[in-house]
Amino acid sequence: MNPGDLRAHIMDILQRRGIGRERAIKACTLAAMFSTSLREVNSIIRDLRREGKLIGSSKGSHPGYYLPATQQEVFHYMDTFRCEVLDMLQTYSRQR
Repeated sequence: MNPGDLRAHIMDILQRRGIGRERAIKACTLAAMFSTSLREVNSIIRDLRREGKLIGSSKGSHPGYYLPATQQEVFHYMDTFRCEVLDMLQTYSRQR
């Protein structure tokens, strides 16, 4: 499957089955569905986010990728993401 088709299929699955944090889909599940690697799935998610697609991710009780269903889920994901980025920047600044 070419990368463009794979991207479209991953977005389709998220739109049909992954709306809301409680319905998050693990990257390994997406990889198995499309016979591709975990690395490829994560790369596609990163590219979709860079295009402006809001794709949440959770490491908690419902781990995986999801499309936020509520404004609260958007805020929660964005706050978590902001904290991770700030932590990485802090680590980076101390290693220079």
